Amino acid sequence: MRIRPSPPDGLVDWARHWLPQKQVSLLDTVVLDAAGKTEAWLYTSKSGRVCVKQKTSWEQIGRRFSTFLQREEVVTAIHQDGKRTSLSAVQWQRLVEDKAARHRLLRGIVALQPCRPAADDTKELRCRATGGDIVVTPENCYSDQLRQATLALEQEDVEAVFAVDKQHHLWLVDARRINLLA
Repeated sequence: MRIRPSPPDGLVDWARHWLPQKQVSLLDTVVLDAAGKTEAWLYTSKSGRVCVKQKTSWEQIGRRFSTFLQREEVVTAIHQDGKRTSLSAVQWQRLVEDKAARHRLLRGIVALQPCRPAADDTKELRCRATGGDIVVTPENCYSDQLRQATLALEQEDVEAVFAVDKQHHLWLVDARRINLLA
């Protein structure tokens, strides 16, 4: 495994600096600047690489995100402090269509993702890479895939969080450095 210097903490910074061209399936993530404007849209291509789309419209994002899941909470908002909240279908529609509402709804938010896909019997899966060891919590039928996906991040001292969709595809939904001194 080739190790690079540690990236900044949190998925948004990882997405900006480290994930493009990695062979890791990243859940579509729209990165916002401080004014709430779209900075970049990261997605996984059909070849399995993380790609960055710089120019995009809220209408395009709205169409793409609404194809993921048809349920009450449609979008996960990632705040500056790493906290996550869900936007309802009504809030999402208002955000896409109304510029004034968008400005109000996006205050303090640094990224948006479709709500995490999950198979009925699968919860959030975590992989922790420290000192060359990769530990999957909980151990499950996806453990080998999780270890490979975490290795593809090319980092030590990291915790990666994945979700599994109904087609049993793994999606990276968060990644953080582990503070080994804590």
